[in-house]
Amino acid sequence: MNFVVYKTNTLKAAKNRIEELLKAVSRSDIDSPHIVIVPDRASLAAERSMLAAVGGSFNIQVFTFNRYAGLIAPETLKPLSGQMAVLEMMKVIEQNADRLVCFSGAGNTEGFARKIYDVISLLKYNRISPEKLLCACDDKALSLKLKDIALVYSAFQASVENRYLDSADKLETLLNAVGSSEQVKKSVYYIYDFDGLSVQEEAIVESLVRYSRGVYAACAAGAGYMYSNGFYASLNRIAAKTGGCREINVREDGSEVLSAREKALLFGTVDKPAPLPREEFTLVSAADAEEEVFFLASYIDGYVRKGGRYRDVKVVVSDVDEYRNAIRRYFSLFDIPFYLDEKYSLDSHALCRFISDFFRMKRADMRLDYVLPVVKNYFFGAEEKDVFLFENFCLKYNFGYDFSRFDLGGDEPEETREAAERVRERLCRLSQTEVPAKATVAQYVNVVRELVRRNDLYGRLEELASRLEKNAPDYYAKFSVQVDEKLDSVLEELVQTAGGLFADVEKFLGFFSAAASDVSVSILPLYADCVELSNLDKSLRHDIKALAVLGANEGKLPAKRSDTALLNDANLAALMKNGMRVAPDAATLGKNDRQSVAMLLLEPEDRLYVSYRNTDSDGGGLKPSSFVRTLQKVHTRPDGSVAEAERRPDFGVHSRRCAVYGALERGACGLPTADEIAAAGLADELKKFLCAYTPDITLDNGRRLFFRSGAASVTRIEEFYKCPFRHFLSKGGLMLKEREEARLKPTDLGSIIHDCLEKFVRFIMAHGAESADESVMRRIFDGVTEGDRYKAVQRDRLSRHNLIRLREESVKTGMEIKAQLLDSEFFPVECEAEFGPHAAFPAPSFNVGEGAEIRFRGKIDRIDRCRNKFIIIDYKRGQSVFKEKELYAGVKLQLPVYLKVVRDALGLEPAGFFYKKLSNDFVKSDFKEFGGRVVDDTETLCELDAAFRRSGASSRLNVRLNKNGTVSRQSKTALTRAQLDAYVNYAWRMIEQAGREMADGNACQSPYEDACEYCEFSAVCDFGDLSGRQVRCVNGAVTAETLENEGVNGQ
Repeated sequence: MNFVVYKTNTLKAAKNRIEELLKAVSRSDIDSPHIVIVPDRASLAAERSMLAAVGGSFNIQVFTFNRYAGLIAPETLKPLSGQMAVLEMMKVIEQNADRLVCFSGAGNTEGFARKIYDVISLLKYNRISPEKLLCACDDKALSLKLKDIALVYSAFQASVENRYLDSADKLETLLNAVGSSEQVKKSVYYIYDFDGLSVQEEAIVESLVRYSRGVYAACAAGAGYMYSNGFYASLNRIAAKTGGCREINVREDGSEVLSAREKALLFGTVDKPAPLPREEFTLVSAADAEEEVFFLASYIDGYVRKGGRYRDVKVVVSDVDEYRNAIRRYFSLFDIPFYLDEKYSLDSHALCRFISDFFRMKRADMRLDYVLPVVKNYFFGAEEKDVFLFENFCLKYNFGYDFSRFDLGGDEPEETREAAERVRERLCRLSQTEVPAKATVAQYVNVVRELVRRNDLYGRLEELASRLEKNAPDYYAKFSVQVDEKLDSVLEELVQTAGGLFADVEKFLGFFSAAASDVSVSILPLYADCVELSNLDKSLRHDIKALAVLGANEGKLPAKRSDTALLNDANLAALMKNGMRVAPDAATLGKNDRQSVAMLLLEPEDRLYVSYRNTDSDGGGLKPSSFVRTLQKVHTRPDGSVAEAERRPDFGVHSRRCAVYGALERGACGLPTADEIAAAGLADELKKFLCAYTPDITLDNGRRLFFRSGAASVTRIEEFYKCPFRHFLSKGGLMLKEREEARLKPTDLGSIIHDCLEKFVRFIMAHGAESADESVMRRIFDGVTEGDRYKAVQRDRLSRHNLIRLREESVKTGMEIKAQLLDSEFFPVECEAEFGPHAAFPAPSFNVGEGAEIRFRGKIDRIDRCRNKFIIIDYKRGQSVFKEKELYAGVKLQLPVYLKVVRDALGLEPAGFFYKKLSNDFVKSDFKEFGGRVVDDTETLCELDAAFRRSGASSRLNVRLNKNGTVSRQSKTALTRAQLDAYVNYAWRMIEQAGREMADGNACQSPYEDACEYCEFSAVCDFGDLSGRQVRCVNGAVTAETLENEGVNGQ
């Protein structure tokens, strides 16, 4: 009998049995080929394994079914690649769209074309023709779906007939050629590592049994087996059709440990636990994917340093996409050479993105947000710094659409203008390649070829690969050297497949993206000794010494199969009832995956490492896989205890962070840790670790950083008190700032009115309040907004509208200032009064330690005077309410400090300080109130507001007299002179305290109340991401009396 089936207990045993047969083959009999057939995912490992087992041999070869088809039935037609198939399918759907019923609303998209091609491929693998499909089911709804699929199926077959062969066609060709092939008649076949066969593959094996010298198949199956073995079922069907087979049971007994694991995983029984030490079975529970990969990297590092080899470690990942970035980061951190078994899609390469972005830029008529992806691409060819300055320049002056010249920005630094001009010129040269609004696909392909030729994009591609390879072997470099050939192939296939179709730019890009995304480039390992990582379905090996499983979570490993195909499992079941076998369905694939995991866990010879995480990428909770629980049952520790998952594993070398975790855990349990930390030399490490979890950040040389100019402003001190970390990132330290854009921001609105009021008050000081009418303010506003910056702003319709409204608001504000001055005996004596080094007002100074004196500087919006008294007025577009609590916290120090500056400089008596609200938010008509504090002196109040003299009340100052003639304290606006002095003293002491803390390098993440809500640096600050972090706040009430006590006592 020439058909023999070996039933083994594991896939590894099946492989070993086939190798034993091949070792007995005479190597001198080169006329009798011995053909090994394995699935795609096992082909590379099978070739290596056979070479190691039997050495070099001319009569033993390893094939997949598809590769063997190319040997037995040489192709006479061009192979239909995946991308060509999708393109062909999109064309077919376009041509038959009006005949579709069930899928009439699906649209001709790449995704739909790919789905329907997958269904048709499944039908072809199961040898179901369109004609069979039409009479397959009586269910009306399913019949409509099958009718649409049959329609597209027939049209697709007619479209590719005598032109292309896809993979299913190749297998059909092989099947037809087996009976007449002399090669088959003298060959012996060995088949293993399959988890099931399609109808086509079954038919091929059946023919091989009939016509060859013999077929030997090995599978993992047995009585009581937990998994339905599709491969064994296929072999039984073949045997039934060919007169039976010789079935041989071969059991390969391993160690007691593997035998116990086998019973637990394959048969669900645990007779007796098999104890394993931690070194041989390691189970880890991590918080998230990042931590999980870190622990794995440290485990591998420790394994290699104790004598292991990187190539002995095989890592199976539940989902490479979820872990890719963490793997690259932490494996590089530990200097672990690794090979991530993944394919690079052509459309992910920068060159393909450049081509697509260029077309979109032209379609959008050079709109800036479409221009920027093009100029930022490596293939544009501009220097990175030039592109950065170009972007800032365009955003600031609202350039877009027309890049023929830059007519604004003459006041910018020369470096910025020259850089922007270089990019503009290059952009203009690039845009000379014309892109028609509508054309044939072939014409669009010619545009791509012209773009590549005129800009020497392939030359830049070669430069990119060469540059990446200079430092070290690089996967992206290996990818890049293949891109030109692959891209040419895609363009040629576009012409052949859809060249005559008319399309607009977006539809052509759909074709281009579909073709490029289906071209995958595989990269071989760059190192002989490296860790191999792959998904469960990517590779199959049987020579694993140390196996690491990453992401062993329920629903992740194996991944839950979604039943979302155009023909779902219920549809396939209906076809089965009508006598059509269609396999595999989603449920079968899920069962096969579970079997694959079980077989995988039986592979490692020395070590097994399994880890899972507790949270998903979106923060949802995760559970360990049922396989984890099974392993815990079968593998106890040598002392009989359960193998608990380690949450902070310490693998020794290069695991200082793990030691810190351990110290923290012991501290959490109430044990002393200071001595342990000191003894282990971990104090600095612990400090660095804690920086991610505590707000304490101290910088070296704080004085040099924060006071490099030898001066400081009140605004900077207030920013420091709002949040030292934000102060460090912004103008106080690193000088980070948001890029300027040609649109009106709230700060711009305040600045414009601020400038207008300065000039308006100066006009009043020169000509009197009576002369200042609305026309004066309008002229001032037009002069303030006439520069390039505001010309650029007015190119934006919304900003232009806001400027018009702001113009009227500035007039209202100006008229209120005029009315206030006409009602007051106080008159402006200074506007934008500067104090500081080399300024009109002398600068006070404060000591920051070590004898260092820092001079104060700033500008006072307005000083009004009446005889020997003065007030300070500060214009505020936002909140204009003064609160003692904010002074107490240090976030509102400005006005009391300004009082001190003027009092000390001029020797005048302070009468009060006020915020003048600039905006009514375009809604309220009355915004006359001043927010601040004033001395409770009746004479002063009468001098400040004539209304108070007339009626004993001032709505502007928010004060009134009691019936007994004293100033009411109900509004909290009026202060005694002692209290006003106390405010000044307290504010200055807060200034000095902030100066010392800044000099000491305080940059802690300690925001005051709502400082985080509008912080521009929230993206680079983790304060809100960590639990247990509290903002600073002042508990309880703070009154004038509170500050008076603080100011007097100096506490």
